[in-house]
Amino acid sequence: MTRAAGTGTALQHPRGRHSRPCSPAIWRHLAAASLAALLFPCAVFATDVSVARGPAFVVDATHLEVAGRQFKLYGVDGPDIDETCDDAQGKEYPCGIDARTALADLIKGGSVSCLPRGPNENAELLGVCSSGTTDLAEAMIEAGWAIADRPRTLYYEKAEEQARLTKHGLWQGRFVPPGDWRIGERVPQSHVGKGNNSEKLF
Repeated sequence: MTRAAGTGTALQHPRGRHSRPCSPAIWRHLAAASLAALLFPCAVFATDVSVARGPAFVVDATHLEVAGRQFKLYGVDGPDIDETCDDAQGKEYPCGIDARTALADLIKGGSVSCLPRGPNENAELLGVCSSGTTDLAEAMIEAGWAIADRPRTLYYEKAEEQARLTKHGLWQGRFVPPGDWRIGERVPQSHVGKGNNSEKLF
C-alpha cells in the first residue's frame, strides 16, 4: 500500500493480494529467459518475453492462444487436428482430435500462463505454459498425447518413456510422428522401441 504524492489517498499496490503466483515451471523458465536477456539483449528486445495470462483457446494438441498471442508448447510436439492413428486393435481413430480434447480437459476453462521462449524454425512462438501448477507440455507427454521434441530439449524424455511403456494416448497403437505427418507420411508406424531404450524412436 502506498500514498499518492500530495494527497492522503491510499493506492493499492499493483501486485496486491489478488495477484496469482507463477507455477514452478514458469519460474524455472523465467530464470532462463532472464539469463538470455543478459547474454543476448538484442534478441530479447526483438521478442515480447512478458508472461501472457488469461483464458486459453485450444487450437490443437500443442497450440493454444492466450491473451491474444498464439503459443506452441515448448519442448513437445503433437498430432495436428487432421491426423489419424491406429489404436491397440489396429482400428483407425482421430488421434489429432483426441489429443486436442486432452489439452482442453487439462485447462478446463481455467486461466493459463505462458512464458515465451522465442520462435522456432517455423516462426511459431514457443512458450512454457501452465494451468495452475500443471506444466501443460509435461502433462500432455505423461498422458501420451504428445511426444518429446528431443532436438530442442531432453527435459520431457523420461515422461515420454513412461507413457510409451504404459501405452497411454498415442502409444496405445501405431502412429505417424507429427513432423512426418506434416510432410505427407500416412503409414502409421510402431514405436515400441527395444526394452526401455527410446533413443532411436524417431
